Amino acid sequence: MNIIRSISTASGVLGITLCSFAAQRGSAGYVPQVNLGDRALSAHRYNSAAAAYRYALEWNADGTAAHLGLGNVYLKTGKKDRALEEFTLVSRLVPHNAEAERGMHEARTPGQEEAAFQALALQVASEPNNAEVQTTYAEELVERDRLDDAKAHAMVALKLDAHSWHAYCALGRIEAKEGDHKAAVSNLLIAVSHDGTDDDAVEALGDISMEEKQYHEAAMWFKRLVKILPEEREGYTKLIAALDAANEKEDADRARADLKKLELLLAGSKN
Repeated sequence: MNIIRSISTASGVLGITLCSFAAQRGSAGYVPQVNLGDRALSAHRYNSAAAAYRYALEWNADGTAAHLGLGNVYLKTGKKDRALEEFTLVSRLVPHNAEAERGMHEARTPGQEEAAFQALALQVASEPNNAEVQTTYAEELVERDRLDDAKAHAMVALKLDAHSWHAYCALGRIEAKEGDHKAAVSNLLIAVSHDGTDDDAVEALGDISMEEKQYHEAAMWFKRLVKILPEEREGYTKLIAALDAANEKEDADRARADLKKLELLLAGSKN
């Protein structure tokens, strides 16, 4: 939460305002500072990244990109409670934000994860006409392989609000698990068209393409998955498998090299 300091004199306020406008045109401002933070985070310069994101929040206290960046910094530096605060805030500002949901799951302990699920179940009971809550519950039920329950809540969400785009992802993942690829692809494409960062939908589309031996298409989806999750090994391994199957040797070799670089970076960050 950004704290605005009170200024005792009118001239002081005016001076700060004029400086703010000048800085916004230069290297400061919300977007430039978020960009600085993103570059520092990618380079594993966590102190610099945190400083840039915090400065960005002085320009926009509700800036989701800055809060997400801070959350990722806290995750990388082992401050999981603070990471959880940032990701939870983003999820309130932008319900079903895929990056925030991933962050919350990673930041929670198993006990916190179960407590959050139980709290969500209670919220569903108390707010049965809340499409966002129904959608979130459906997503969590899919993760627990409670597919019939998940489908029921996803359908409720869509009946309440046909624009519950992430409910389409939940339905698509259920249908994929049940082997109904045609219906799954239809729903997953709806989800991706409205949230290109939905890694669950993108990964499911890649998995379906692999099962149907559409290897070039699978590689396309896994390339998107790697862009969404550049520090997750699984996306690279799936991409390599798809490229090998598609006989795209050069691209497969590049993906292997990228995976090796990632593993070296991850190993270095643990030391």
